[in-house]
This record gives sequence, C-alpha cells and structure tokens, in this order.
Amino acid sequence: MKKIATIILSSMIVLIMMNACLKDDSDILPITKVKILMYDILSATERLVQFSFETEQVYSCGNSMIRYDNTVSNELISIHLKDIEQPSLCVGSDSPAFVNIVIGSLQSGDYPVEIKVGSYINTGTLIVSDSHYVLNIATPQLLEVEYDTLQRIPVNTIWGLVGYYYASASTTADFFLDSLENLGAVPKFLNPGEYGYFQVDTSGNIIKPSNSSFNNLKTFDYNYENSFDDIEDLIGHVDFFYPGEVKIYLYNWKGETFLSGSY
Repeated sequence: MKKIATIILSSMIVLIMMNACLKDDSDILPITKVKILMYDILSATERLVQFSFETEQVYSCGNSMIRYDNTVSNELISIHLKDIEQPSLCVGSDSPAFVNIVIGSLQSGDYPVEIKVGSYINTGTLIVSDSHYVLNIATPQLLEVEYDTLQRIPVNTIWGLVGYYYASASTTADFFLDSLENLGAVPKFLNPGEYGYFQVDTSGNIIKPSNSSFNNLKTFDYNYENSFDDIEDLIGHVDFFYPGEVKIYLYNWKGETFLSGSY
C-alpha cells in the first residue's frame, strides 16, 4: 500500500507540475509590418478564399501567431491584426509569426476590404471573378501585398512535377507524362501569373520551384476529364517497374493529391 500511495503522490506532483508548465504565460508583442498572400482553397464542392499573413520580423519561437479579429459580409471584409502571441512553449525557432484567415466562398463581385494592422487602417477592394481575384489596396501601411492578382485554377486542371536525381531517369519521367496523355490528359497553357500553388510564366508553363531537392524536374499541367483510378494505377505502375527512379507529385482542381509510393 505504501508503494501504491507513493506512486499516486508522485503522479499528482507530475500533474501539478504539468499544469504549471501548461499555464498560459505567452508573451504579447506589438505587431510590425506584415505580408499578405491570397489562396484559393480547393475542394470537390466549393472554393474558399484565404488570406495568409506573415510578419516581416522573425521571432525566436517558430509557433508565434498573429492574433486577430475578423468579420465577413457582402458589405465589408474586415480584419484586425492586433498583436503577436509568442507562446511560452516554443516549437521551432527563428520564424515569422503567421495566421491563415479563411474568408469563405465568395460569388463574383466587388467586396470592400479593411485590413487593420495594429492601429494602421488599410482600405481597398477584393474583386472576385471566375478566373481570378484582385486585391486593390491603394496605400498600404504596415502591409505588403505579395501579389495583387491571384489566378484561379480552372475546372478539370491537373498539374504537378516529376522529380529525379539522375539524368538517366529522364526517360522514365517522359514515360509517365506520355502515359498521362494516353489516358486522356491534354496539354494546357494557363494564363501567366500567380496561382498560389504554383506560378506560370509568359509561355504558359509552370515555373520550376527553386527550393526543390531534386537535381532534375519536369513540371506539367493538363486538362483531364477521365478517371483518377487510372492515374493511381499509372503511378503504381511506374513505382513498381521503375522503383526509386522518379518521384511523382500530381494535384487536381478538387484539392486531391496523388503521390509516388501511395499505390
């Protein structure tokens, strides 16, 4: 009984210490200049507009967050970025503070926008159309608009990349792309600009990401209206017959992801 009592007492002490550690002792810091990025969040049923904010300043905690209030209506999209919360329990280090704010599903039209950063008020308009979003802020204060126009990914679009380390695997990458076209994928040239998930150059081709770990990359975008079961089978075929040669990343307009090693 004495041993059990000792174990219970020890457990209670640990719980008390954990509760003390979990007590909200976050530091609240004044907000500084922030950057805004727009995203079109994809799903099979709807599209959602998201504003992502991150600070220009880097903080010692990687999980520092921007605290905010927001309201959304047809009359006004209002966001107040109030300050920075730096948690007492840090995860990671040396990162900007950030927050993602989902505005919602918006019909085509013009929406007044007010983004308050600390005590600085920025006013403008978000223009929504079937093909793109445009955020107009006349004189940003403590706010940097990373890109004012976000192109929307058209229905039936698939895109992605094939990465590989050795040049000899180029033929396997080409085999995959040729096989995609045999399944009914039709090469597509998107409008130049920022799509949130990727960028397109003036020739209509997806720009290769600069932070890739692969020595070689082939990007692609297609119009595709057939079964995605066939694409899964194709990726599995490449994995089985050409193991480790290429890594395939394929995405669609419904927010679905198809990756090597999954089939």
